[in-house]
Amino acid sequence: MNTLISEEKQVDNKINFTSFVKELIEFSKSMQEAESENVSYEQALRACYYISHVQPKQIGDILLFCVSLNCMNRYVKQNNSKFSNKYVFKNVGLTRLLGALNKNPKIDDVKILFDIDKEKNNTILYISICNMHFSFHSVSKKMKANIPSVYLDDFEWDGIKKQKCASSLFDTVESKWILISEKMQKSEGLKKRCIRISNKVLSGEMSKWQFLQCCNFIPKTTK
Repeated sequence: MNTLISEEKQVDNKINFTSFVKELIEFSKSMQEAESENVSYEQALRACYYISHVQPKQIGDILLFCVSLNCMNRYVKQNNSKFSNKYVFKNVGLTRLLGALNKNPKIDDVKILFDIDKEKNNTILYISICNMHFSFHSVSKKMKANIPSVYLDDFEWDGIKKQKCASSLFDTVESKWILISEKMQKSEGLKKRCIRISNKVLSGEMSKWQFLQCCNFIPKTTK
């Protein structure tokens, strides 16, 4: 997947974001009939850290957040998952994202839709990034009130299941994030911290509980 984005699409060490996303969409389409990819524990740790720490001030940050949350959604469903749904990654992460979007200027080409499937009693938050759609199910109904009005849009979900290729999408966006970021130095610093912290967990220097506390997914007093 790391070879998905061709070198000619890069100009002055920056990537044409729209072309980048289009290739991600086409790749996702090609994976719909394939067996779902598995997400590694190492990827899940990094994804969890990004959900908690990325500052969504430009469109590349929103994309990294979405592929990270998509990655976590896939990982917690796996039999070998070391996390569980009780850590409410979706609700905590999305609430944090919406809060940040409310405080910052509008980001172009980002749209949000909140929908309720009454037949299945399912609440869904959709995020569109340059027409690449991410769907997050079973979110809190209270979340609707937190969506900034400037992002609300009534678009139709593209029907492409991103969890089928969650691992590849995460790796590709993470590897290119610095190149699609408007603040490259700051993004590079966060990426290095993310890798350092996840390595501490993998080596046993930091416990899973300490990591989740660092990411604000569980209270610091919880053991």
